[in-house]
This record gives sequence, C-alpha cells and structure tokens, in this order.
Amino acid sequence: MNDSFFLPDVLKTSSKKKNKNFEDFEKSGNFNSYIESDDETFESATNDRLTIHSNNQTNNYNFFTTEILNNETADEKRVRLAKKYLDQLKAEKEDSDVDDEQLSKRIITDQKKSSLNYVRYISKEFVEQANDSSIFIEKLMRGHKSAVSSVALTPDDCIMFSGSKDGSLIKWDLETGKKLFMLPGTRGSLGRSGARFRKHQRKLKKKQPNEKIKKGKLLVNVQKGILSLAVRWDGSILATGSQDGVIRIYDVRKPIAEAYSYEFPPHSGPVTGLAFRHSSPELFSCSTDRTVKLWNTEEQAFVETMYGHTSEVMGVDCFLKERAISCGRDMTCRLWKVLEESQLVFNPADASIDAIKYLNEDHFISGGEDGILRVWNSQKRKPLCEVKNAHGSVKVNLDNISEIYNPRWISSIGHLIKTDIIASGSNDGFLRFWRYKQGFGGLKQIYQLNVDGFINSINFSNSGKFMIAGIGTEHRLGRWSTMREAKNGIALIKLPNCCLK
Repeated sequence: MNDSFFLPDVLKTSSKKKNKNFEDFEKSGNFNSYIESDDETFESATNDRLTIHSNNQTNNYNFFTTEILNNETADEKRVRLAKKYLDQLKAEKEDSDVDDEQLSKRIITDQKKSSLNYVRYISKEFVEQANDSSIFIEKLMRGHKSAVSSVALTPDDCIMFSGSKDGSLIKWDLETGKKLFMLPGTRGSLGRSGARFRKHQRKLKKKQPNEKIKKGKLLVNVQKGILSLAVRWDGSILATGSQDGVIRIYDVRKPIAEAYSYEFPPHSGPVTGLAFRHSSPELFSCSTDRTVKLWNTEEQAFVETMYGHTSEVMGVDCFLKERAISCGRDMTCRLWKVLEESQLVFNPADASIDAIKYLNEDHFISGGEDGILRVWNSQKRKPLCEVKNAHGSVKVNLDNISEIYNPRWISSIGHLIKTDIIASGSNDGFLRFWRYKQGFGGLKQIYQLNVDGFINSINFSNSGKFMIAGIGTEHRLGRWSTMREAKNGIALIKLPNCCLK
C-alpha cells in the first residue's frame, strides 16, 4: 500500500500558503462583511477551510449544519446547542401533557436519529406495500437523443437535471414532468446540435449587445458527451463532467441559459464520476486518466490530486468526512483519507468495478462487470457479504460450438439514505431492490420492477417519495451492446409510503 498518493512536494500547497490566503481574505474586508450578514452562518472546517451555509437551504439538513458564535470553542458550542435543545423540550413539555419518561424516550430517539449510522429498517413494510402495487413508474420523461448517462436532484426534490451521451443537459420540473430548459451538446465533434446552439447564442448576443462573451463560456461552448452530474448539498451549484475532461460549474439559482459560472482545468481523460461532500463546498472527481481530484467550489480552486489507481477510474462517492471512495478498471476499490494523506485498497474482484455508493460513514457497496454486489466495511479488507449474478447472466455463443454464460454488468447503484433499502441497475430488464442487514443478514433481494434498457444512473429523493433512474439504449461508458427496443429517458418511480421520512 502506497501511503503517499498526492502530488509531488513541489506542486503541493503548503499550509503557510493556505494561511496566507486566509489572512488576505480576512484583510480584504469580505470576512467581516460575511460575519455581519444575517443570511449566512459559518462553520469552521478542518484544514483551515471555510464553508458557507445558507439558512434558506438548511431546513432539510439540520443534522449536517450548525451555528457558531465569534470566539466560541468547540466545547462551548456543544454546551450551547445542548442548552438550546433542552429549552426547546421544556417549552414543548409546558405546552402539552408529557411526563418525564416520555421526554427521556424522545431524547434517546432524537439522539439515535441524529447519528450518521442510524438506520430505519423498513424492508418488511416495503415488500408489503410494493406487492400492493404502491411502487410503479409514474412518468417516463424523454428529451435526449442518446442514452441518459447521469441524473441529479436538488435537495428540495423539485428540480432534476439529466445529462446524456449526446452532450445535452436538461433541467426538468418534476411536478409537471416538463422540460424547463435544454442545452444541446454533441457526441463527438460539433454537429448539427452544436451549430443550432451557436446560432441560438448569436441571437441572444444581439438582444444583449453590452454583455461580454468570453471564449470557452457557455454562450460559445458546447459540451461533448456528459458522463456525470452532481448537485451540491445546499442546491446552489450543479457540476457536470464530460468526455472532453472538463468539469463545468453552473449556478442553479439562475436560469440555465445564464447559469454557467466557470470550469475547472480539465482531466486528461473523460470525467466518469463526480461527488459533492455533505455540508462542504468540496467536490471530488474521477477520470479515465487514473486520478481522483479534489476541488473547492467556493474558492473556485484546485486542492489535491490523488494517485493510486493503475487503470481508469469509473466511479467516486463521498459522505460527511473528508474522505472519498472510488472504483475502477484495475479491479480495486480505494478509500482516500485526505487529511491523513493515505489510502486503503480493497481488491477482491476479477473484473472492472463500475459503480460504488456510500451506505453510511463506515459501509459502502460496489458492483461491476462480474455481476457481484459487495458490501464493505471501511476497516476490513474483505467484503462483509456479496451476491453473485445479482442481475442474472446472458448466454454467449463461441464459434457456434460451445456456450458460456456471462454475468450481466451492474451499471448503477442507489441507496435511500438512513434506511436498509438499496437499488441496483443493469440491462436485464429489472430495477432490483435489496435489503441490507448488518451482521449475518447480508444482502437479500426484496423486489424487482420492470425497466427496459440500460439503467445508467439511480438517485433517491431526500423525502423518500420517489426515485429517478436514467435509462438508455446503451451503457453510459461505451457501446458494447445496444438494446433497440429500449427508450432513452428518465423514469420517475413512485416509492411506498414507508420510505417517507
């Protein structure tokens, strides 16, 4: 295991330089203006990073965000928040007839729910309600010409973004299922869609002659094959990763035609995965150039490059801690500890691992070309449990003489946060739901829903009301197989009531 996977010392950002940047920021006067603002609160983060939280976006994320006072230590903050919580309970006790025993149970329940490893075991209710036809495809939203490669939701579950291999980016209204806006792209070199897009932007320029158009900006730039999308935890930023290796950042709060903000220096290969860290402006990206990179979207800056994979990196995910997990064609999963500058390697597979997802801070799940779903503990090298041929197998004829059965590739994985429900997708015609139980329970399939095509992306809503699945006629990373009977689109799937928070 190689403990040093970051950039050479010559290219590393020293702590003195980071401290100097922070001092310059403080001297500029912006620091004091932010402190005095009533609309934003600050949270001190590790390694002198500063994270800005909007109070308007934290209603659904109160277990991730906190308030701090000037010159307040961590211990003082914990005491203050505890007193505030107890005062709230006392007020509720005075308003209603609640005895001390019920109040104690309430405190214990709230403490468990606030834990990052808290799990609601709803699989039994899920099966009962699913068998009563309470889970179904509510809408199939179509608009992309090629396979949908990635989907992303805003935290309020009202807006969805979808990206396709044709380079188009669509903003959807989930209540009506209609397109709010579409940015056309190109699968290869600039084609008809790119020409139409430039013509449309020239018309916009005539209407706004006083605005400057910089080269490389959205007004003259057409994306090539979107492979990954990610929305920041507060819903303010959308990041897209494309086949040209560029990561483009959009301001979601603006109309999508004007939302393009900036882009990061490109990877030397297609960007296959993106993931925002919870309660942080940090963005992780992975690419076929065998690297995982860390960016800061608040400061619009590059932070670190992480080396270790010996082949293309296919997926990346992160949770609350300053860590990330990745998987790739080198048949390994890797846990990156950014602060410790170390990595852990998990290499049980005999084939490429294409999908990976955090379950909680200590567990994650992976799947790939060997058709095996594996659940891992971040402190153990061997998987806790695995399911072989999770999506069945397909018969392959060799020279019309012999036949072999190859497992179907697992192309996507999703998880309903703080529950035991997991979903996986392939091209076998089913979206499969699994129950994970820690200990000896392992993984067990509990339901399957008919979905034709390659399921390239899965995303559960924060409320638990529904989930979305990006579907295509081909795999998001290649054209090894084509399902002509399938349709390119996004399936909006209604979930049972037990999934509601």
